[in-house]
Order: sequence, then structure tokens, then C-alpha cells
Amino acid sequence: DKEISIIRRLNHPNLLKLYEVYETVNSLYLILEYIDGGCFSALLKKSGKLSEEKAIFYMQHLMKGVSYLHSLGIMHRDIKPDNLMFRKGKNEELVLVDFGLATEASLPSYIYTRCGTPGYVAPEVANQKNPLATYSVVCDIFSCGIILHMMFGMRFLIQDNWEITFQRKLI
Repeated sequence: DKEISIIRRLNHPNLLKLYEVYETVNSLYLILEYIDGGCFSALLKKSGKLSEEKAIFYMQHLMKGVSYLHSLGIMHRDIKPDNLMFRKGKNEELVLVDFGLATEASLPSYIYTRCGTPGYVAPEVANQKNPLATYSVVCDIFSCGIILHMMFGMRFLIQDNWEITFQRKLI
């Protein structure tokens, strides 16, 4: 499976760890790191907006993980607050999870060309017309920018056709 082959390669404090894979005749079992510090989306909903210091702190964690992924030639393609978890402990580390849509950036074509979560997906992905066309790791950077925008209490509206319009409004 693509997700398993990608996550096996990862070794970074801001990315989910896979410890073991067990396969039976009927099932596949993944032994993943237990991350019990809560979801980043819950923090955003509760806080509304973060201080500049907290936003910088969390963006550093996110960008370190994304930079590591990109150095391996991997695109996550579904970066959103629901896929960011806190690792409990003194450092409040932010960890990127859910590699189900991740893919190698160098592939000549992708299994899912137009994928991701509406509102976080880059325009070049959302507006993809040609199923054989490719795009770059930059699509993940767009998603990180949306998250940064949300950290400062800004909202966005999603239209049915995946076009994104931003509205300057406090959450």
C-alpha cells in the first residue's frame, strides 16, 4: 500500500511514526505512535485566534515536518487542522498525521489527481482538469498558508466548485 510505503520512510519528530505492520489473510494492522495531546482544530475552535508567538511556534513545527517530507520527494496533499495533533509533553509538539493522500512528487501521474480537503487544497490541485497532469510539493505550502491564516483568527468561505474566497472575519 502506498500510504504504508511512504510512512515507513519517515523519521521526524513532527510526523506520525509507524512502528510495525502486521498482515493476516483478512486484515492489515498498523502499529502507529499514540498521540494523546488533542487535535489542532480543537485548539483553533476553542481559542479563535492564537498569539503571534504561539502561531510562530506551531508553524515552525508544521514547516519542519513538511520540509522533511518535501526533502524526501513526498507531497502530503491533505494538510489541514484535523490532520495536526499534539504530542503530549513539555514541548507541545505539533505532529502531522494521515498520509492516506500522500504521494511521491516525482511520479508521472497520481492515483488521485484532484484530492484534498476543500478549503485547504491549492488552486492548481482543485482546478485540475487533466487527470494526467502533475503538480509540485508547493501545493502543501498553500495548505500551510491557509492554516497560518486561521491561526490569526481569519475565516474562509468555500464555494461548491472548490474555488476559495477569503473573508476577513474573526472566527
